[in-house]
Order: sequence, then C-alpha cells, then structure tokens
Amino acid sequence: MFELLRQLETPWEKRVAALASFEESLGNVIRDPQSVVLVVEADNQLVAMLQMFFFMDLFDADICAYIENVITKQGYRRRGIGSALMNAAVGVARERKAKTCKLLCNKKRTGVEEFYKAMGFRKEYHGFVLALPQARRVCYNGGDYVT
Repeated sequence: MFELLRQLETPWEKRVAALASFEESLGNVIRDPQSVVLVVEADNQLVAMLQMFFFMDLFDADICAYIENVITKQGYRRRGIGSALMNAAVGVARERKAKTCKLLCNKKRTGVEEFYKAMGFRKEYHGFVLALPQARRVCYNGGDYVT
C-alpha cells in the first residue's frame, strides 16, 4: 500500500518516516470506526485504493463522507478500476446514510478533475493545508484517541 501511495506526488516518505511505522498508521486507520480503506487487487497485487472517513457536518447537519488518498497504479489506469472503486466508496457512503461525499485531491493532479466530474462530483471548495510538525501522533483505542 505504501508503494501505491508514493504515486500521489506528495512527500509521503517524509510523512510516514515521522511515524513509528506505516503499518502502525494503517492499523490506526483501520481500527477507527469512522474510517474506511477500500482496495482493489488485480494480478495478485494492490492496484488501487482510497481512504474515506465520516463525520457530522455542522452546516449540513448530517453525516458527510470525506474521500482522500485515491490512487490507481500506473499501468492499471483507464480500465474502469478507479470508477469501480469510487462507485464502491459512494455505496459505502449511502450505506452509512451520508448526505454528501466530499473529495480531497492534490491540486498538482489536474488530469483527474475530469474523472471526478464524470463520476458526478463538482468542484466546489478551495482548501488550504497547515502542517503541524509538533503535533502528537494519536492511536485509536476502541472509542478514544490516545497519544
């Protein structure tokens, strides 16, 4: 999974190096009941994935699904894998009664905008990121986030 994430054109190595291990981080995400990781395997390897989480949106006054880290391995793109993965994510959002799906995409990956538009997403927000290098690492522990 780490190898697939490296294709997102973001400094993943630096982010993951700050963690005790990528496996620990993945375990924390998987144990969090508000998080979902969907993967696609083909040819005995992981070829696509996405991460999503759910939260109560204050303005919508309802559940929102937030999708990020969407990646399909080069060589497997334009085969319908990404569409199937996104459709599965929207299906999970519907099962969890989410009112909306929001999607975070790296602005450097301009080629994917048309893909997301074709999936029914519309470009609506302009976001910002603030790195917090002193932030403490947290671990999900069955109902609480602990440091």
